[in-house]
Amino acid sequence: MSTIVNADIETINLPIIDGTTTPQQRRDIEGLCAHANTYCRGNINKDYLTQLTTSALPDDAVSRVIYIGAEVNTLRAFAIVTKYADHYYIDLICCASSAGVRTRQQALVRSLEQQINGKTLLSQIKEDAIKTKMKYIELSALDSVISYYHDQGYRFIQNCNMTEKAWTADDITKLRDIQKRLSSVVTDLTDVEEEQLDAETKELLTSREFLKQIPGMYTEDNLNLKPKPKEETDAEKLENGYSMILCLENDMDTSPGGGRAQKRKTRRKTRKYKRSGPRRKRTRSATRSATRKRKPRGKRSRRTRRH
Repeated sequence: MSTIVNADIETINLPIIDGTTTPQQRRDIEGLCAHANTYCRGNINKDYLTQLTTSALPDDAVSRVIYIGAEVNTLRAFAIVTKYADHYYIDLICCASSAGVRTRQQALVRSLEQQINGKTLLSQIKEDAIKTKMKYIELSALDSVISYYHDQGYRFIQNCNMTEKAWTADDITKLRDIQKRLSSVVTDLTDVEEEQLDAETKELLTSREFLKQIPGMYTEDNLNLKPKPKEETDAEKLENGYSMILCLENDMDTSPGGGRAQKRKTRRKTRKYKRSGPRRKRTRSATRSATRKRKPRGKRSRRTRRH
């Protein structure tokens, strides 16, 4: 079953099963798998893409779809999204290369920003998630596009009741600036300067705040994050990408920093009266009124007058 979400984007339910997809849709998906290296810049292999389109869903998943974007009858971009009870997970998003790019960094960013490509798919996925009342969208970002996804509202958090650290945003801005210098064809860097920028990039990407976003890099034990054994924290986990979350309005309030709005507690004020002047004799009506307001002090003995 497929749906045309707009003039250029089609969604098809996965996995591919006979009777649920047309022959043309099967050919399109098989073509994307065959040319995964071209569409995904060598970051996704054919076997992984084939597995996503043909294998059964995870036990806790509701469904999985592929978004296919085309221009003038030419496939330009696609994204695979697994839908869970309360959120979407973007398994991958790939775009055909654009002309006039010279580096991998430029190719990834430009493909996300131009025409029907990645930016259009991200907007469509977000619109669909809001319509279906999802709480958030999650993805795993490659280091070269962390700053791009951050600009789109994705954050380094574990859930939408958290607020991203202020200095994390500063580090991502610093990472963006370094990557722009490294990918620029105008800037003429010396070997020493390039090595220095590479070292700064590695320092940022392997900092604790960044590593916490790598699935499986840390385990949670008694609310204290502890690193796993060294042999498990290898380069393969870094290649899987950094987990980022986009919180949607269905779950979030409009207050700065996100999270649920909490009712502000106010202290109850009490007035203190200071007696001034001589004590005045109370009348019977005043005494009765004061007695009604006064808290009981227990049983009092009754005095009898002697004659």
